[in-house]
Amino acid sequence: MTEPLVDPLQPFLRPAPVAPAPLLLTRTDLELHVTPGSARLRATRVLVNRETEPLEAVLTPPPAVDGEVVFGTAVTIGGERWLGKARAHRSGETAYDEAAVEGQRAFLFEEGKQGWRVFSVAGIARGEEVAIEIDSVIDLAAGTTQLLLRPTADDNRSTSRLPDHQTPRLTGTAHPMTLTIWTGEGIEISVDATFLPIGRAFPIDGAPLALRITTAAEARAATPSSEEDRAAAAALNARRQIAAILAGPKPIDRAVVRSLSLEANLLTTETSLVFVGPAGEANGVLPVMRKVAPPVLQTVPERHETARPEILEGPDLIRPGRVGRYRPRLERPAAREPWTVRLKNWLRHRLPRKSRGPSLAELGARLQAAAPLVLWSRDGALALRSGDVGHLPGEAALAVQAAALHSDVIATATALRLSTEQLAVGLLAAAAIRQSAAPGTILSALFPDDPAAPPLPFRRLLAVMNLA
Repeated sequence: MTEPLVDPLQPFLRPAPVAPAPLLLTRTDLELHVTPGSARLRATRVLVNRETEPLEAVLTPPPAVDGEVVFGTAVTIGGERWLGKARAHRSGETAYDEAAVEGQRAFLFEEGKQGWRVFSVAGIARGEEVAIEIDSVIDLAAGTTQLLLRPTADDNRSTSRLPDHQTPRLTGTAHPMTLTIWTGEGIEISVDATFLPIGRAFPIDGAPLALRITTAAEARAATPSSEEDRAAAAALNARRQIAAILAGPKPIDRAVVRSLSLEANLLTTETSLVFVGPAGEANGVLPVMRKVAPPVLQTVPERHETARPEILEGPDLIRPGRVGRYRPRLERPAAREPWTVRLKNWLRHRLPRKSRGPSLAELGARLQAAAPLVLWSRDGALALRSGDVGHLPGEAALAVQAAALHSDVIATATALRLSTEQLAVGLLAAAAIRQSAAPGTILSALFPDDPAAPPLPFRRLLAVMNLA
């Protein structure tokens, strides 16, 4: 019997598998509690399983606030709420994987790479609504300080080192978002000189919010009364101790760092926040993994149709390529120009022109003059994230475009692997930070690792342009 022939190249010619459509969030609610010395944030993100089978939802969000300390997580399904407990990262991951395979209720919140975090929820039945809560806290300086709040994901943050199952899926589809602010006595919060309502949820569109927080000199931190406030205070205390250990002599005792993280229920590189439901809830059905796509502000440039040049037809029109010789008609003036005019024209065409562009110091002065004209909580943040000067006012856009043409700016942008206009917007943001017109964390869109200490080429450019 003759065996059928098989094309050896057939596996290479098959189309690549199409990734399943991600889950979309249905609602996001942010609650910010500000007290003298600290700010506590609770981010609640809601999704619904609209599939016909049990799912494992994987959400990869970046931090909502730079430098935040995560000290609590919870998941609510069907009116029942489960809290996450800190465990050593490896053992917590193993416990979650075993529960997910068995079909149990379980969730895992872990630190990813390059600032991303991964929240996995297993055992979501058909039609169930899931509310994911993340509690975090951050230190606040006394007096007036800036707090940059990012309700949505950041598509410019690098994801090159994330594994495939943790790589975020972003979407331009927006969903309802609200922000509720609670403050203590003697604290005022404003955005662009507009004071925000206290104790009332108001809608937001997902754009970064530069909150200006002003604390009165006589305001003092009260004794934590609620369980969340006590947990936040313990988290900040443990984080300070961990920072002192990491800054101390080497080698670092990782066991002490892990012990402090477990005691304060912190999310760190050593620990994860885990919940595993009872074994009796296992249904034995392996859930299908679906990625949850948080929204991202996308700036798509508008396409303008260019009008085609009008083609003039006429008997005397000379077209390129037509056979024949044509002698143009030369009009001779009645009188010659004065000898002074002829000498000036001769010198204009003979002598080389000295083209001198503006220096870096002059460009820095133009950026300083244009920096206060930008609304940094919205337009400036969008221009910095996308590198599109179309979001800036006219004068600021001209100053940025002029700076982007300088050879030193081009060389620095090449070294930092940024576009020249995006780096020029970063210089404009540095000028705004110097004048207190923008928060100090606005440069995290370009340098997410440490916006307070940007790379050395950028700092050298700021020094030459008198923007440091």
